[in-house]
Amino acid sequence: MMGGMGGRTLDERYEVLEKIGDGGMAVVYRARDLLERRIVAVKILRQEHLSDEDFIRRFRREAEASLRLHHPHLVEFYDVNAASEPYYLVMEYVDGVNLQQLISGEQLSYERILYIALQIIDGLSYAHANKIVHRDIKPQNILVASDDTVKITDFGIAVLVTTSTLVNTRNVIGSVHYLSPEQAKGEPITEQSDLYSLGVVLYEMISGVVPFQGDSPVAIIMKHTQEEPLPLSEWRPDIPAALEDVVITLLAKDPRNRYRHALDVRDDLEQVIEELPELEESSLLRRLRRFTRNDSANQLEKRLSNQLLRWLLTFSLLACLIGGALYGAWELLIPKRQTASMPNVVGMHIQAGLEKLQETGFLGVISEEVYDSRIPEGQIIRQDMQPGLNSFTGSEVGLVVSLGKETFPFPNVVGQSEQQANLVLSAKKLLITPKMEHSATVPENIVMQQIPEANTMLAEGAEVTLIISSGPQRVQMPLVLGMSFDDARKVLEQLELLPAVDTPKIRADAAYSPGAITAQLPQAGEMVAKNSRVELWTNPTQGEVELVITFDSEPALQVIRVEVDDQSIVEPSRVVYEQSFPANSLPRRLNIPVEPPAVIRVYRNGVLIHMETR
Repeated sequence: MMGGMGGRTLDERYEVLEKIGDGGMAVVYRARDLLERRIVAVKILRQEHLSDEDFIRRFRREAEASLRLHHPHLVEFYDVNAASEPYYLVMEYVDGVNLQQLISGEQLSYERILYIALQIIDGLSYAHANKIVHRDIKPQNILVASDDTVKITDFGIAVLVTTSTLVNTRNVIGSVHYLSPEQAKGEPITEQSDLYSLGVVLYEMISGVVPFQGDSPVAIIMKHTQEEPLPLSEWRPDIPAALEDVVITLLAKDPRNRYRHALDVRDDLEQVIEELPELEESSLLRRLRRFTRNDSANQLEKRLSNQLLRWLLTFSLLACLIGGALYGAWELLIPKRQTASMPNVVGMHIQAGLEKLQETGFLGVISEEVYDSRIPEGQIIRQDMQPGLNSFTGSEVGLVVSLGKETFPFPNVVGQSEQQANLVLSAKKLLITPKMEHSATVPENIVMQQIPEANTMLAEGAEVTLIISSGPQRVQMPLVLGMSFDDARKVLEQLELLPAVDTPKIRADAAYSPGAITAQLPQAGEMVAKNSRVELWTNPTQGEVELVITFDSEPALQVIRVEVDDQSIVEPSRVVYEQSFPANSLPRRLNIPVEPPAVIRVYRNGVLIHMETR
């Protein structure tokens, strides 16, 4: 199934375009969502796993976990089919590279490392808050767009965290270079397992290598559980000490010595940013705070919580007393205003929404207009007063209205190569349909025409057509050797080909009759463009020389060569006949076409045996 997905449409909606990723569990394709008119990524479970109940459960678990997550730094999931074959997930298509490719290509600056790391942390923090542990954080699962926006993907082995303790099976899941010690030992897996993997990723972003390497997976796992990594300062002596401290804490063997939450890591990284480049004085202090935090955090948290609770109760009691007094005064002194249930106008056209609000006693006002590729122009996206609640009539209701898809002028790509045009238009997120046409004037693979015309206003996801030159129409060169010049011309004209000149050149060849075509260029069988000119040569027509060749008893093999010098010969002399014969062969009679005046020479094994003139 995997090899032949190109061109297939899933559930009459997702048109599969090309394979873009290949993992042990599934294959990822770039596809076109025909309903939403956008490019998406479709992850399809491998055929060989369809009979594996464990894999099916994991795939359904990924669907359940992924569809719950909506965050700027997590790949967005749009749709899932986990009920029947083929099982697939539909997700956001990210046009960029993975973090592994970024690390391999260059040494990252500290500013860039921190910018990427903070986005990873924000995505992880959101997932953890939703009780989801990723369990396979590694650079290959972190996508980086051209503007360095980060998206975490592949929650294929994520699990839903319950209040009970999670215990991994003895199957080692994830890539061993990024595996936490507790994962390697089969111990309980928590959010801090992801933070350990994040520490490995940070180590690799800074140094360019993973902290632990070995000849086998088992050797690498042993180093994760028993050895300390080489200090980052050995790789980059200029590393801020506070940043190295963060990585050391993330890579602690015991989860109790790591950060407790992703946001704790963010706090320290923000401190690193604030103190660049003078980090030495505060580095030790922050390290000591982290070492002592686990011992004192619970007691401090409890004290603060009790104090806060007492303040809240006191404040609430005072607020109730004051509020009751004010309410009584209000009821006595101020006339009672009418209320009505706030209608829901989200999803309605602005005109209909304004009318509905007016009918129920409210005043709708447009507070903001925004572009949105998913919501039609004029449709209400949000209202600032919650539907269903009683509100005072006459109140203004702020409405956010869609301007639809943002439009831009269609770039002019006529004259560009097909590859260049695709790069330009793909960046605009346009859906391109190429159409090949022959052209005698436009080179092959060059855009001849674009539909619609350049500068037409388009929106993201619009369909455009490019007319691409496939070069001139070609035909197969026929064989015209041995034909008369007139017959050869007729054959060529039927194929829309022409002789190069009206009077052919002369090239004598004893294999053909006088006046016959003896040579052609291009050769028979070659593909040539229509209306091409064909070079033709013919035998002389003025006369022939009859030669009788005899053979001796020695040597055993005798090579006969005939050379001619006449007016048809451009070179000093031309070999018009050459053939090998055994000794004592019967005499051979040859008719040699010539254009007098001519000199004919006959050689046997390179020795001149006959010469005559005409």
